[in-house]
Amino acid sequence: MAKKETAIQLLEQRRNELLEAMPEPLQLQVKKISALMGLVSKGVLLGRYKIGKHIDEITSAEDKYGANAVVQCAKYLCMNEGTLYNCRNVTKKWTEAEVTELALRETADGGHISFEHLVILARINSDKDRVKFLEQVFEQGMSASDLSAAMETANVSRTRNANGAGRPPGRPSSPVAGAQQAFKVLQSLDKRFKVWEEAVFDAIDTSDANKVDSNLMSKLEELSAEAVTAEEVIGKIRTRSLKNLARVKKILNDEKTGGKPAAAVSKKKSA
Repeated sequence: MAKKETAIQLLEQRRNELLEAMPEPLQLQVKKISALMGLVSKGVLLGRYKIGKHIDEITSAEDKYGANAVVQCAKYLCMNEGTLYNCRNVTKKWTEAEVTELALRETADGGHISFEHLVILARINSDKDRVKFLEQVFEQGMSASDLSAAMETANVSRTRNANGAGRPPGRPSSPVAGAQQAFKVLQSLDKRFKVWEEAVFDAIDTSDANKVDSNLMSKLEELSAEAVTAEEVIGKIRTRSLKNLARVKKILNDEKTGGKPAAAVSKKKSA
C-alpha cells in the first residue's frame, strides 16, 4: 500500500511542479483546457453509452427487429458488430449518470478514462473486482493495456466473449486441423500487419491535422479495444502451444527410446 501511495504522490507532485513552473496566466489557461478534456471524454463515453442503449433495445426485442439486426446495423454503420455489443455491455454495468461522473473524473496523471477501459472492466464478473480495478485506473493512471495485464496477472474471473457477436467458429475436424487453422490465422495477421503498418499506422502518424476527425478517433478506439483482447488471446495461444509441443516431443521421444531415458538408449547402442 505504501508503494502504491508513493507512486500516486509522485504523479501529483510532478503535475504540481509543472503547473507551478508556468506563468499564472498560463496556469489559468491549462486548467480550462484540462476541464475541456473532461468534456471531450464525457462526449465520447456518453455517445457510446447511448449507442449501447439502442443495441440493448434491439437485442431485447428480436421478434420486432429480427434475429440479424445487430449484424445489419454494423454493416450499415461500417462498424464491427463486436463494438456494438461492447457498447451494450457497458450499459449493463453503469448508469448514464455514473458514466458521466467517470468521464469527468481525472486520473492521477491528469488523463481521463476511455471507453476502452469501460469495455475491459465490463467483462469482470464480480462487482467488487470491477470497482477495485476501476479505482486502480484512476489512482495509477493505468492504460487500457496495463489494466488488461493487471487483470490477467490477478486471474480475475471475466467473460471472454461478452459481446456474443457473430457465429461461433466451427470446431476443427482434428487437433492437427485445428493447429493448422490457428497457424494460418496468425500467419495472415502477420502479413496483414506489414501492410497496415505503412498504409494505416504510419499514414496516421504523418497525416495532416485537417484530415483528423471524430470518425478516425472512433475507429482507432474500436481497434485499440480489440487489440487488447487479441493480445490476451495470442498470449494464451503461445502458452498452450508451447506446453502442447513439450508434451508431444516427450511422447515421440519415449516411443523412440522404448520409454527409457535417451541417455540409456545411447549407451546401449554404444555397447
